Amino acid sequence: MFEAGEQFFIPSGDGDARFFSEPLGLRLVEAEWFPGRVARGEAILFLVEGGNYSGQYLALTSKAVMGLREQIVRYGYAGVVVHRITNPTASFDGSEKDAFPIGMAFVWRMEFANMFPDLRLRPSNSNGGNVVR
Repeated sequence: MFEAGEQFFIPSGDGDARFFSEPLGLRLVEAEWFPGRVARGEAILFLVEGGNYSGQYLALTSKAVMGLREQIVRYGYAGVVVHRITNPTASFDGSEKDAFPIGMAFVWRMEFANMFPDLRLRPSNSNGGNVVR
């Protein structure tokens, strides 16, 4: 399985070109305000680490029939719909006004980063970040 604090990455994606213009480093997080669902269904919450969107919350939902957690455990990656969280507060209701879908991508466990030799994650300003080399 996997748990809060584990690192993941999205090398690229389809959708909002500004958002997917550089690889995204992600950390799996838990938050009291996040119920584990968005309008599209079961979701997992991540925090972007590094780059232009550092500190932004994302909820990822599965593009497949198989659940997101099961895909990641089984394969180390999953096809996802990426939702930007616009209301990370106790009033979060999971609707598209609070979790807006911005595109599709594959999310990978950080241990698979060596499969992407040109991958460069920008460091975070807050904690020194994670740079894959």
